[in-house]
Amino acid sequence: MYRDRDAGLTQELPPGAANLTQDLELGALFQAMAAGDDFLFEMAQQAVLSPLPDPEAITYRQQVLADTIAQPAVAWEIYDIAVAAITRERRAFFGLLSNSPDSILFRSMQVLEMFTGMLKRLRAVADEHAASFRSEGFTRFFRMLTEELDDEYLQVVEGHLRELGFRRGTLISAGLGRGNKGTGYVLRKPRDQLAEVRYADREQAGVQLLHTGPRRQWPPGPV
Repeated sequence: MYRDRDAGLTQELPPGAANLTQDLELGALFQAMAAGDDFLFEMAQQAVLSPLPDPEAITYRQQVLADTIAQPAVAWEIYDIAVAAITRERRAFFGLLSNSPDSILFRSMQVLEMFTGMLKRLRAVADEHAASFRSEGFTRFFRMLTEELDDEYLQVVEGHLRELGFRRGTLISAGLGRGNKGTGYVLRKPRDQLAEVRYADREQAGVQLLHTGPRRQWPPGPV
């Protein structure tokens, strides 16, 4: 069960909320509504202590609630996906304490890959269950998932992740500065002909380097 009071989605409670909660002993109500989940506890507080004055907004929420009651398993699945994404992203964040470029890239790719997987799960939920929901809120939510997370978009994201893996090495261009030191390093997308350089053949890599000027394929591979 998700327990995190720093979800970043809550708003300040109105003045006097604490006194009202104490006078009416609403804490027990909130605990029963949350079932041990701190995030849902705060959402219960918001719903009870900050009621909506707009009839249209109330109707909107009531329709969403009706869908949730009718399809509780799907609602919990969506919630669990969101919770898992937040939890895993924060775990990966703690690994970013190192300033090493390799470490930052690795952790960033971990987060991107994780979120890509979660988005695929959400898209699968939309494909399977969208037709069984009637409320405007869920209908718009599932439509957004279907339109924004289409197969083409997901394929593009996966392609970028493969490129960021640098499985064919890293192509860098640079200039020659004073004292024969490299300067102006730029990370570039490998071209097909340069990607064919084999790390195992150092001499071949050297020949390729002569033909391509300051561009180089890195790492050169074992001696």
